[in-house]
Amino acid sequence: MGGRRAKLRMSVPPPANILVVDDDQGLLRLMERTLKRQGFSTATASSGKDAIAWLGQNFADLMLLDVKLPDHKSSQARECQLARRF
Repeated sequence: MGGRRAKLRMSVPPPANILVVDDDQGLLRLMERTLKRQGFSTATASSGKDAIAWLGQNFADLMLLDVKLPDHKSSQARECQLARRF
């Protein structure tokens, strides 16, 4: 090989895409900042309706979901995510 070293290229997988859904803005921002510092791609929604709209255009590898949202859309958001996965 004449003294040349072969360069190995390791592919780094993209960060997990996490959707955080909560109506508590302080908790929402805290979770978003914490996850981003850990290298995750993070999106937020402050209602089930917003989460469903986001999921209509995007896919989350993980969804952290407040199941007691005032607009009662958390179960619909879960169903939307599951429907897109399969």
